[in-house]
Amino acid sequence: SCLVGSEMCIRDSSTYIARIKRALRLDPKTKQRIIEGIQTEIQLSLDAGMTIDEAIEKLGQPREVANEYN
Repeated sequence: SCLVGSEMCIRDSSTYIARIKRALRLDPKTKQRIIEGIQTEIQLSLDAGMTIDEAIEKLGQPREVANEYN
């Protein structure tokens, strides 16, 4: 988990989430549901002891993640 740079962790994950959100070509309600699921997945990874980088790497590139739903 991010003990030292928790502020930076949040900024990193929000940038990642924003890129996925931009790449999603779906209605706002569906987009929000997907984003919430991804945020939960990131949090679960952090809770399991992963770093934010590891959690994001596990999910994949933003465009690839978005393409799974588009």
